[in-house]
Amino acid sequence: MTAEAYYQDKPRHIQSCEKAVSIAVFICFLLGIFITLGYYSRTGKGDVMVLEGRVNPNTAGIGSLVNLSGVGPARAKAIIEYRRQNGNDVFKCTEDIEKVKGIGPKTSRAMSQWLRFD
Repeated sequence: MTAEAYYQDKPRHIQSCEKAVSIAVFICFLLGIFITLGYYSRTGKGDVMVLEGRVNPNTAGIGSLVNLSGVGPARAKAIIEYRRQNGNDVFKCTEDIEKVKGIGPKTSRAMSQWLRFD
């Protein structure tokens, strides 16, 4: 290929690269959507989907509880264990969450807007 032929063909190479990059970005976007949907649609034993961003601590599983402010895996397990020992529907209001070891008034206030009791 001569230099002249290469330079005449250069715009086509640039267009090919632009198309490849556009396709790659689109595929990454779709993957992100599918991964996000898969994350939010998973349910496990005793896990209830989060409706409108709110969690019912009487029925929620670890996956939903760890999304609450101030709750990690250990506190989520403590909530579930407390619920298991004391029966279902043990939490009637936000203050009832404070009965769980490791959750005090500050943590219960932080998560109060994300809780629902029904």
